[in-house]
Amino acid sequence: MVRREAVEEVGPFDEKFFLFMEEADWCLRMRRSGWEIYYLPHLTAIHHHGASKRKLESASWIEYYRSTYIYFRKNRGFGAYVWLRFLRFCKMFVNLGLTTLFRSDGSSPRPCPARTRNTPILFPSTSSSEPS
Repeated sequence: MVRREAVEEVGPFDEKFFLFMEEADWCLRMRRSGWEIYYLPHLTAIHHHGASKRKLESASWIEYYRSTYIYFRKNRGFGAYVWLRFLRFCKMFVNLGLTTLFRSDGSSPRPCPARTRNTPILFPSTSSSEPS
């Protein structure tokens, strides 16, 4: 719940944002204008988390990143914006590398030359009856 005076002073959600980060930007603008923000854990609201996001999964990821960049550039300065872009670029390569190394079915992308999936692994016997 928000007081009408606060909305009149700060304004509505910034329309540059879509689906993501608009509430974070709005709360930061409220706080910078001197309004207090409270978390009331005993109050509940029904929020169908991800309902809009599930409709267009790839488009929602684009909007998420776009909104995050807008938020950082607007509220954290150009340096933080550039740093975020750099870290996201690095994360893309880490994700690509991990995706290449590990597949969702547990298989590796390339079989090891010494062993294929159908080749049994042979371990040396630990019994004392075997000659060493």
